[in-house]
Amino acid sequence: MKTLTPSPDREPLVDVAVVAEHLDVSPKWIERNAERLGLPRRKIGGRWRFRMSEVDSWVNNQGALSDQDGGQ
Repeated sequence: MKTLTPSPDREPLVDVAVVAEHLDVSPKWIERNAERLGLPRRKIGGRWRFRMSEVDSWVNNQGALSDQDGGQ
């Protein structure tokens, strides 16, 4: 049986809480800083949704989140 790798278009979208846990910050921190920091996201049904591959790529391009930028 052939296993297909999901394309980025088919990657599940996750909410703020999942991204916050992944980045070890609070959901409020994500909500307050996502636009300023350029965190890739899209609004669906009035709520922000993220693709983890885009979040990970963003982190790799930004470097680690510093304590100065907020953490929790």
